[in-house]
Amino acid sequence: MTPDPIQTPQDDELVRKRLNRSFAATLVNQAVAFVSAFLLQFVASRKWGADVYFDWSIIISVPAYLTLGDMGFGTATVSEITQLMGRGDKARAKAIYQSTWLTVTVITVAIALLMLVVLPFFDAERILKLTATPRWEAQIVIAVFGLNALLSQQGTFILAGYQTEHHFSRYQYTQSIQRALETIVLLIGVSLPPHMVWLAIAVLASRLLVYSVSTWDMWRINTWLRPGYKHFDRDIAVKMMRPAFFITVYSGASILSVEGFAQALALATGAATGGVLASSRKLARVSNQVVGGLGFSTAVEFSRMYGAGEITRARALILSTTQRAFWIAVCFLPLMMVVGPPFYHFWTKTKTIDLWSLTAMLLAAVFNSIWSPLAAGLLSINRTAKASTAYVLTMFGCCVATFFVAQRFGIEGAATLMAAAEVAMITVIVPTGCHLLEMKPSAFLLQVTRPPDRLKAWLTRDPKG
Repeated sequence: MTPDPIQTPQDDELVRKRLNRSFAATLVNQAVAFVSAFLLQFVASRKWGADVYFDWSIIISVPAYLTLGDMGFGTATVSEITQLMGRGDKARAKAIYQSTWLTVTVITVAIALLMLVVLPFFDAERILKLTATPRWEAQIVIAVFGLNALLSQQGTFILAGYQTEHHFSRYQYTQSIQRALETIVLLIGVSLPPHMVWLAIAVLASRLLVYSVSTWDMWRINTWLRPGYKHFDRDIAVKMMRPAFFITVYSGASILSVEGFAQALALATGAATGGVLASSRKLARVSNQVVGGLGFSTAVEFSRMYGAGEITRARALILSTTQRAFWIAVCFLPLMMVVGPPFYHFWTKTKTIDLWSLTAMLLAAVFNSIWSPLAAGLLSINRTAKASTAYVLTMFGCCVATFFVAQRFGIEGAATLMAAAEVAMITVIVPTGCHLLEMKPSAFLLQVTRPPDRLKAWLTRDPKG
């Protein structure tokens, strides 16, 4: 391994500023998503009723799997181009961008046509055990949200344009605007008599509007990266298939992690119970949103550093990020244990959540904070083969187990399996990432679980002083 290039204080200051801007923008995006989720359920469960809203929640979770429609090419492209820009190779970055964009566009159109052919035969009312929504309405909502999910594949290419010009934070702000606009549309929709189809169409229209404006803004900033076929290279497209495949596997596992447990519980005990788990998990996922924001914003700079051969700096960045993520999750646990149950009861009007389930979900968030920033780093440099395989097998296995366990233990069993899945991921991701960063897993775990200097100083302060 060649030594890291000599860095100046100015270089470190620029990186620090970009990290702060990226984290702030990502945090705003996560905050908008958090507020939107709680506000929407608060209004919808009162206006539509719990049965209709829980049907809606389960129905719109199905098209989430269509976000895999780009087969991982979009994310792989962003990761590869970011590394290339760390080395200043703009020509190859342009070739990769157009080669993968054309591939994704063709795949997306094909999946959209296939979805429209297959969907009429999908009995959503029976399979999802819906209680207040007819089959035809569920099918149309799935189709519209499916098109919405497929449209989102173009978002990664918008991100690539922003990111190559050091404007990752700007992209995150456009995502915040999109979430806010969709939330306004949804709040207006759920305030009216239930009409899921028109509401789904309105959400799709709002996304089309934001994507059009953000594409124009990205092209204004980035004058050299454009979709097209002029620089298409079949060999590059073929070479990108391997990282793209494993990113698709990783994304599928992430969707299983977020949606799969509630869906398995719904299949075992009904949509209403699955909806309760999906809504209660949002309390535990608040810390996941912050942790995810840290990992997301750090991965951009990690990719640049690793691409430029700056392994020492990349390792230090991941260590400090994971340490912050872990202690955020740890400090959040007792807070939510106190305020979570009464807030959830107020938020859902009549529902309650038992202490065991909430504790298990909060512990799952703590365990997740140990491995997820490291996984984000691996994802940003297209090194996800082992991690992706382990992730999808773990989540799929735990979701299948949830279906059987929930029939006897209900939500408590599902929440316990969530925590067990996160522990299993630590045993896989940490050794894999540490091998890449040239350090021992035990040293990594000791470093990231050690209190940060500021927290240590506060804990050891003299109360009389």
